[in-house]
Amino acid sequence: RIVRVGARLGIAKVRVTGGEPLVRKGVYGFLSEPSRVPGIRDLSLTTNGVLLKENIEDIKSAGVTRINVSLDTLKPERYRDITGMDAFAQVWEGIRAAEALGFNPIKLNVVALNGVNDDELVDLARLSLQYPFHVRFIEFMPIGQSRIEAGPPLLVPEIQERIGVLGTLVPVPRTEM
Repeated sequence: RIVRVGARLGIAKVRVTGGEPLVRKGVYGFLSEPSRVPGIRDLSLTTNGVLLKENIEDIKSAGVTRINVSLDTLKPERYRDITGMDAFAQVWEGIRAAEALGFNPIKLNVVALNGVNDDELVDLARLSLQYPFHVRFIEFMPIGQSRIEAGPPLLVPEIQERIGVLGTLVPVPRTEM
């Protein structure tokens, strides 16, 4: 109902996120609803990626056109430390499966964690040169209890400075749908 009302008001993009949508019972029926609403031209899904590979075809069939995946490290042992799950390989395979099925863009959301993954920021940014992925660095916002002990937050200017060694950073203009 909210999507239908929003579409009548001119909203054309919908993102399903919050917790992990892929563990929700009936998620594919739920995902297919917004894509059938007149005026909705873009349906995206934000996921931790753990269940992505085994569900990627159902996600595509439901009408999802874009995928955002949380990926804070490229090191399996560090992934386990950050998330509490030994699932890095599953997530990476899910990302590659989404690429193989033609999802575009695939956005990788990276929370920059001082003293935790800050030594990987350049490697994570380099993914956008090696694959058709958009890598987005997000400032850490400490809310509630956390599994990890990060140092002082890395802010956008410092993140930009660190990844700037790869070349000139060019802002991507916002596009209207």
